[in-house]
Amino acid sequence: MTLRPELTHVWETYAAAVGEHEGWAVGAVYMRESKREQVEGFSPTAQLKGTLEEATRRRIWIPAEHVFLDLMSGRREDRVAFQDLLALARGGKIATVLVLHTSRWARNAMISRRYKDELRARGVTVLALNAPFDVERPEGKFAERLMEAADEFASDTIGFWVGVGLREKHERGLPLGRVPETFIAVQTATSAKGSPIYEYKPHPELSAIVLEGARRYLTGDVGFGELARWASREGYRTPRGRALTDEWWRNVLANPMNAGYLGYRRKRGGTELRRASFDGFMPLETYQELQAMRRRRTRTNGHDVATRAYPLSGAHCRCGGKVTSMSKQRMRCRNAQQHAGCEQPSVSALELEREFGTWLTKATTLRDHDRARVAKLVRAQMLRGADAGKAARLRVAIKRITDAFTWGALEEDDYRAQLADLRAQLGRVEQLPEERRILEATQMAMDFASTWSEASPEVQRRITWTVCSRILIDRGTFTEVDVPEKVAPLFAVAAFSGSMPRSRPDSNRRSRP
Repeated sequence: MTLRPELTHVWETYAAAVGEHEGWAVGAVYMRESKREQVEGFSPTAQLKGTLEEATRRRIWIPAEHVFLDLMSGRREDRVAFQDLLALARGGKIATVLVLHTSRWARNAMISRRYKDELRARGVTVLALNAPFDVERPEGKFAERLMEAADEFASDTIGFWVGVGLREKHERGLPLGRVPETFIAVQTATSAKGSPIYEYKPHPELSAIVLEGARRYLTGDVGFGELARWASREGYRTPRGRALTDEWWRNVLANPMNAGYLGYRRKRGGTELRRASFDGFMPLETYQELQAMRRRRTRTNGHDVATRAYPLSGAHCRCGGKVTSMSKQRMRCRNAQQHAGCEQPSVSALELEREFGTWLTKATTLRDHDRARVAKLVRAQMLRGADAGKAARLRVAIKRITDAFTWGALEEDDYRAQLADLRAQLGRVEQLPEERRILEATQMAMDFASTWSEASPEVQRRITWTVCSRILIDRGTFTEVDVPEKVAPLFAVAAFSGSMPRSRPDSNRRSRP
C-alpha cells in the first residue's frame, strides 16, 4: 500500500538509521486508526514510530510495502489491510508482525485469538509492544488473554455510551452524523466542556434549487435524470463544487431534514419522524407528497416483490468503500452514494454479474488433462493445510511428556501410554489425504462452470464469496480478485493451463481478470 507523506518520512528515517540489514528477519507492521484514538496516542505516526523503534532493537527489517494501515473498526475481521497482512503472512514472506498496542490488532477477543493462533502455528510471531508476553508459558498466555478481554470490554463500553449519547442527542432534535449540503452549521457558542454548539440554517442558494427541483418532480413528468440535466445546464453545483447528479437528487428529496424533521431508523424495522430543533425550508406536506410520488413511480415496490440477491454486493471500490446495491438493480460505492469523497458512477448489477460470471467460468474451466494437476495441487494443499498446526502441537506435547519422564515427573507406564496415544494422533494427522476427497475436489472443479450458469442469485452469491475473499471494482468493472487459500489450487491450474493468463496464483492469492 502507498504510505501517507508523514508515514513515508517516518519510514525513510528508520531505513536511513538501519542502513545495511543483511541477515535481519523480515517483518511487517500493522496499524489501525480512528479519530478518537488519535488523541490517546494511537495516531498512525505514533504507531509507526513505536513499532519501527522496536523493529530496530530486535533486528527486524520492515519494507515500506509491509506497513499496513486500516481505517476500520477493530471489531471487524474484513478489514482490507488486515486481510492483506494475513495473506502476506500465509505466504511465508514474513517472520514477525509488530503492533503498538493489542487493541490495534483487534477489539474482539475471538478474532484476536483466532488469527494470532493461526499465524503462530505458521511460525509467524505476533508481538504487541504493550504486551511482550512469552505465550509459550501458561502465565504469558493467560496475560495475553486478559489484555484481549480488556480491549473488547473497552470497545463495548465506548459503543454503549456513544449509543446513549446519540439517542439523547436525537431526542433533543439534533441531527446525527453528517449534515446535508442543503443546510449550513454555524457555531454560536461553546458548551461548559468546550464542545461547539451549532445552529443549523438552510443553505441560502441550494435550498432554493431543491425547492424548484421538488416542484418539477411533483409534476410527474420529470425524473431524477431530468433534474440532473437541468441542474447541469444551469451550472448548479454543491458548496464543495460537485455536480447535482441523479443520485444526489434521489437522496436529497428523500431527506426529512428539508422539512424540519429527523428520520429515526430502528434496527428492527420501521421509520419515524421526530421534529427537529431547527426549521426546514420545505413544507411538511410537500415532503410527504414527494415520498408518495416516489412510491408511485418506483418500478418495483420492495414490499410486494421479493428482495433480489446481489452476488457481488460487498465488493470494494477503488476508494476502499463497499459496493452495495441500490434502486433499479444498480450497484454503487457506498462512499459515492453518500458523497463522501468518491465520484465512481453506479453500474448495472446485471451487466457486472454477467461480466464476473463470464470471467469466473473461464477462469475455472479445466481441460481433461488438467485433472491430474488439480489432484496434485489439492493433495499438496491438504497436506499443508490446517492439520499442520495440529501436528506441530502434538510434537510439542510429545516433547513435553518426554522431558517430564526424563526428569522423573512421570511414571514409565503413564509415559508410554501417553506417548503411544500422541503418536497415534500424529500419525492420523500426517497420513496422506484420502483419494476419495481428492477425486471429489477434482469433480467439483470440472462441474464448476455449469453450476454457476444454472445457479440462482442466492446460490451465485454463496459461490462468489466462497471462491473470492475480496473483489475490487473500478469504473464499472471488476479489476482485482483475491482468492482464499483453500480454493487457490483451482485458480492455479486455470492459470497454468492458459484460461486465465493474467492471474497470479502466488502466496498473495490475488488474481486479475
